[in-house]
Amino acid sequence: YANIFIMGKIFSLLATVVFLFTASFSVQANELEAQFNKGIELINREDYDAAFDIFSELASQGLVPAIHYVGLFHKEGVGTPKKLKKAQEFFEKAASEGYPPSAYALAIMYFEGDISVTEKETQEKTVYWLRRGAELGDPDSQGMLGKVYGLINPAVEDALPKDDILSYMWLTVAVENG
Repeated sequence: YANIFIMGKIFSLLATVVFLFTASFSVQANELEAQFNKGIELINREDYDAAFDIFSELASQGLVPAIHYVGLFHKEGVGTPKKLKKAQEFFEKAASEGYPPSAYALAIMYFEGDISVTEKETQEKTVYWLRRGAELGDPDSQGMLGKVYGLINPAVEDALPKDDILSYMWLTVAVENG
């Protein structure tokens, strides 16, 4: 019976540790969400400096949507000086974590020439990030990819030839996703 008693105590202790860890994680997640929402509120009030500070702190803690927002601040030059290379770095980090809007933002940066590379690499990167965003479920990426497939577009024609079937498919998926 002593072994059963000891095993019961160990199980009880482990259950307590798991509960405390879970509760701590939940509290931290709620705090991150509250800070994120505060940052969005500051953006809506056009207090970009304060919003940038909040999103920078959240990004340093690894919150992927905040990483994306820091990229947006650098791309647009609000709350911080405009630094396209920094924007690219933040978007790449968030996109590599599977955040669809960052993949789309990168595709647009390449497409619009914000990121300076060779013409061939621009085409390849534009298509890569559009596909990545589309596959991750981003309706903007899906719609743009559908449009690009449907047009003869000199900006990406070597990397993505015209294909009406894929155009129709991606445009349909984009519409279904809003």
